[in-house]
Amino acid sequence: MRAIDKFIIHVTHNLFSLNEYSEGEINRLMAQFKDEADDLNIQITDAQLKAYIERFDSLKNSPKVTEKDLRKYSLSKLIKLVTSSKGVVEPEDAIDTTPDIVYNENGLIIYNGSKENNCLTFGAGEKWCIVRGSFGNYRYDDNRKNPTFYLVKDTNLPDSDRKSFFVVVVGKDDTYKASDRSNNDVGGRGTEWERWEPFSFVEQNFPSIRGLRNIFKYIPLSSSEKINQTYKTNPVTIREWSNFLYTVKEQYLVVRKGKDLFKDITNEEFVEKYLPKYPQVATFISTNAGIISSRILISYLDKFSNQDVKSIIANMRDTIDLRYLSADNIPFDVKKLLVKFNKWDLDNDERLYVTKDGSTIVKLIVGDNIKVSLYQADDDFPNVKLNKRTSRFLLDYTELDKIPFKNLVKLVSDETIDKGVIDNVIEKAKTDPDSAMIIKNVDGIDILLDSNSFASYKIEGDKIAQIPFSSEEVQKIFAGMEDNKGFQESAINLLSEPKDISTSVDKDALLSIVNATPYSGRMKNIGGEPAVLLTSSEGDNNFFWASEDPNQTARYSYRPIETFGRNGDWRIFNAYASATVPYFQSYFDYLRNEGKSFNEDTLLLILKSSTPFNIKKEVVRLEPPIASTSRYVPKIYNDIAYLVNRTNPRESFKLSDTGKLVKANISPANATTVLGGALPATQAATAVGRRGRPAGQPNTPRVAQPATAGDINIADTMDEIGLDVAFLRLPRADLRRLNVTNGVRVNPNGDRGAARRNNQLGAAGRVGRVIAVGDSKIYIIRLANQQVIASINVQPGNRNYILLGNANGNTMIPINSPSELMSALQNNNLAEVRSYIVREYVAENPRHLDEVRSMIQQHINETKNI
Repeated sequence: MRAIDKFIIHVTHNLFSLNEYSEGEINRLMAQFKDEADDLNIQITDAQLKAYIERFDSLKNSPKVTEKDLRKYSLSKLIKLVTSSKGVVEPEDAIDTTPDIVYNENGLIIYNGSKENNCLTFGAGEKWCIVRGSFGNYRYDDNRKNPTFYLVKDTNLPDSDRKSFFVVVVGKDDTYKASDRSNNDVGGRGTEWERWEPFSFVEQNFPSIRGLRNIFKYIPLSSSEKINQTYKTNPVTIREWSNFLYTVKEQYLVVRKGKDLFKDITNEEFVEKYLPKYPQVATFISTNAGIISSRILISYLDKFSNQDVKSIIANMRDTIDLRYLSADNIPFDVKKLLVKFNKWDLDNDERLYVTKDGSTIVKLIVGDNIKVSLYQADDDFPNVKLNKRTSRFLLDYTELDKIPFKNLVKLVSDETIDKGVIDNVIEKAKTDPDSAMIIKNVDGIDILLDSNSFASYKIEGDKIAQIPFSSEEVQKIFAGMEDNKGFQESAINLLSEPKDISTSVDKDALLSIVNATPYSGRMKNIGGEPAVLLTSSEGDNNFFWASEDPNQTARYSYRPIETFGRNGDWRIFNAYASATVPYFQSYFDYLRNEGKSFNEDTLLLILKSSTPFNIKKEVVRLEPPIASTSRYVPKIYNDIAYLVNRTNPRESFKLSDTGKLVKANISPANATTVLGGALPATQAATAVGRRGRPAGQPNTPRVAQPATAGDINIADTMDEIGLDVAFLRLPRADLRRLNVTNGVRVNPNGDRGAARRNNQLGAAGRVGRVIAVGDSKIYIIRLANQQVIASINVQPGNRNYILLGNANGNTMIPINSPSELMSALQNNNLAEVRSYIVREYVAENPRHLDEVRSMIQQHINETKNI
């Protein structure tokens, strides 16, 4: 009995329990649907049709399904109904079992080229594009008929014969192409993808395959190939998407994440007009940030359920431009919700809050004066005059201590607010450890430190006077380490944001605080690079971030990563500004203090760069710290900048008047004169109080010796799994501790740290290897998307890091504890796990199906026990 006949009997006996359809009627419906599929070229299998009709039987009782008679449905209408939500038991793709070698007889070998690895392996050294890295450009191109390739080797012919190796291309409509060994098609011209032939034409040109047409079958794209390859670069229309299976709908949205989802409508039209028809898709989008921009989602929150609205707001990773605060297409209640969750993009001098009665959103711009803007449900007032009457809006701000104290003083002086407001702020600050102001009594006088503007004040009765940070009273407060540390962290955080600094901030005070902060407290990850905050009291650029490692990357070794200062205003953020002499001077001081130095390649790079001649000359005059292994010593002699080659002085360099680094033939005697003495054996960076590193060798950290010896070279392991760059970005002390050649392998199954991480990851990934370095451990994790990361715990000190590979910027992420692993992965878009990943894996590894089932069941059991 045919499968379709069994299905009809099943439907007759089980589906329509009220006998509303006769057996003949069921046969007629099935025939109708199959005829319609044939007429309209709808690709649907018997199994899919069965699943759709079964799903209809469960949906027809829903009040949302107004038509409950299956006889009144077309096939396309039935498909749209049952795939609009989860519930269809969707059949798996038939697993392609075509072997790698499909034919091997009579000296003729035919390779299956439907997989890229086969093309690369069996076609290595040939001229065809598909064997040289361009497989995907053809296989996944619908305009080229998503072809299947077969590589045919005729060993009966000498290798010099161009027909001894050829490719047969099968299109999805059973038309053919063929190319010989010279990469010419069978017509004698260059390959032309608009020209296809019947198989007989191929046989005429390659007689060795006559009678083998059945070998060259077309292998259709699998669902996973369509999702992960075709749809990634080629969007479909909204109608095509509406006919996808429900899970494919979700997969498609993930693949198109952050792009235009469809080729015939905008993302905004999709949310407004189509998404309401798919409430489960709406929930999926609300819990997967980034598929559609936050700005579009919040404009149409009325299209989502209350729970979805909360998910959208909570999962937003980007902020909303303030210009949309006056946009009519964002409901006022939504605007207030975004204020509550801090989702508006604010500059450092802006404050946003909602009045106590909920009627108004207030925006403050804090500078020399406070500017007030009001936003209400029906009106906007962008320029409100701040006076006694309108001060009620200001006084609704529950965090007045976050307004610079000098502004509050001025408002009292202008009689805009009562002095009692300041008194209340002061009293609250005395007892509130989270206040932005610190008030301490020094010798009977209250001293106020304001972290909003980094200014300090003396309060005596009704008199309030600003005093410098260097004053004796302020320094007595800073003798308390906790207050000092808090101010230092606030200053470093303020300068780590790529935003202009508020005009209310006191530059001299900020410089004083940063300069008092040890280098170890000035470290941040800036622009994906470990960096240190440096200062200069000269020029416009008073603050800049520089690479922690002078030889990490070329561009960061000779200019600041990020600079504050432009056009005479020290507060303006100016990313990647050109380096200045004060920058180099400050950077060299940092390197000497930390025992770091330039290698000769970086030194040459600085002096060969496009940096102006006068700056490069001053760089030489400052005598930058160089590694002991460097052949070159920078020196100024007779006002000329030289790089003296101490190994072979006749191969030295000098800066020409045009700023170019040119050859300089210096005799050994003259080299001694230029260097001011005998040719040195070494030229190392010197530093007072250098900590635990040989001078001038920052890139060769000492190897720590763990108690238990093993045979794992950590650096080699990191290189092998693609985490070597991220590994080198660990703090130097921890890098030295971990960079050993005798790490010890630990069984993940018995390791508590591995179990803890696996419980967090769930289906998102798995710890595959554990390496112990003394009491420290490195957990190597393979994520569901097949990327490899590392979770590191360093002991003693319990410091934790995550290492990400090239696909995620070779990033090193410090975390407080392993419990933050999943949140860090989510922030880097690495925690999304969908069933299609499992399906793709099983499709490529059918023998592992039982293992996958076992793993999933184990995960379910573990989850139940948590």
